[in-house]
Amino acid sequence: MRRILIAAGILMGGAVILPSSIARARAVEPTGRTVYVSVVDNKGVPVGDLTAADFTVKENGKEYPLEKVEVAKSPMQVAIVVDDNGTGAFRSGVASLVQGLLPMQSEFQIMTVLRQVTRVTEFTSNVELLRPAITGLISRPGAQDGSYLVDGLLETVKDLDKKKAARPVVVAFTVGAGDKSLSSSSDVLRQLKQTMASLHVLALGNAMVSEAATSAMDVVNVNQVLDEGPKQSGGRRHALTGVPQVADAVTRVVDQLTKQYALTYTLPDGVKKHERLQVQVKRSGTTVMAPAKISDR
Repeated sequence: MRRILIAAGILMGGAVILPSSIARARAVEPTGRTVYVSVVDNKGVPVGDLTAADFTVKENGKEYPLEKVEVAKSPMQVAIVVDDNGTGAFRSGVASLVQGLLPMQSEFQIMTVLRQVTRVTEFTSNVELLRPAITGLISRPGAQDGSYLVDGLLETVKDLDKKKAARPVVVAFTVGAGDKSLSSSSDVLRQLKQTMASLHVLALGNAMVSEAATSAMDVVNVNQVLDEGPKQSGGRRHALTGVPQVADAVTRVVDQLTKQYALTYTLPDGVKKHERLQVQVKRSGTTVMAPAKISDR
């Protein structure tokens, strides 16, 4: 009889009240979280022999025990944004980045932001598709008329979100050209947090946009993304003074990403996710690069 009444309620659009014990169980399910972090020594060399006892993880100021700590081996979804202002300065750097991360079974999307945001490739690990995309990043004399770096970063992080990327990474190559983006830096930082993508910036010049290159408002907008994005997301900003330094910076990015740790912990029953994260390493002489803000969804 009870089954008939429940079925009738569904068919007639009526509300069916679940037993309180079932509703309560669904509302307080534990939440598992995995974050990716890098640890280097005082020479910048990745440290690869840490265990759960070496880390502490706090969310919203509350420490949670780590259930598992391991060297991360899962494939990455790597979004590459090229802001070269028509110079072709980053072609070999992009090639080295792809070559270094392909053994991890990573997928790559390549996007350019000169004159407009252009997806040169969708996410793929197919070398036959990636090769022409990279070789096409050549010098384009006369093409320089500003870029859309902030717009491109926002679009590529949205792409990672739509893809539901499990281990998302954004690598931005920039020469600090004048930016014409309509998107705001806060939009990019918010999307980075929700997607939990790490942002790595390789910036030629003074590592920041020159005020002579664009308006004061654009300077603030771009600089906030280039500076705050890596800090917030557990990435790194590499300030480069010349093209020869790009190769070394790419090597450091590859080392950081291929030697990350995956830290797994669980929020207890009834505890909601919070965006504020703090990861610390107990071993002296080491530095941890970890996200400071993560998804609260």
